[in-house]
Amino acid sequence: MHQLPATLNAVDGGNRRDDGGWNDPRRTARERATQHSAGPHHVRGEAAPLVAAGRQTIAADPAITLDYFEIVDPETLEAMTVITKPALAAVAVFIGNTRLIDNALLEP
Repeated sequence: MHQLPATLNAVDGGNRRDDGGWNDPRRTARERATQHSAGPHHVRGEAAPLVAAGRQTIAADPAITLDYFEIVDPETLEAMTVITKPALAAVAVFIGNTRLIDNALLEP
């Protein structure tokens, strides 16, 4: 299994020592918002805790405004409540007037 990036694996608010420098004050908001690792990421189960952790992590940075953070079906883009098949973590944020969009493939 792959370690999820800090943006997806921050149930503790992103304050872990192995957070890849997520909370390093020298990093810019753009760097923190776009941090990710190679996928796919292997997860299974309820989507809600993963969504909540991602939203919490983004909300913790005052320089970043969350537009959306959802777990969706990669074909239909419908929200998923349980990850039992491939899914997409879809994220959009604003940093100032700039909108950044990213996604990560999730495999059960």
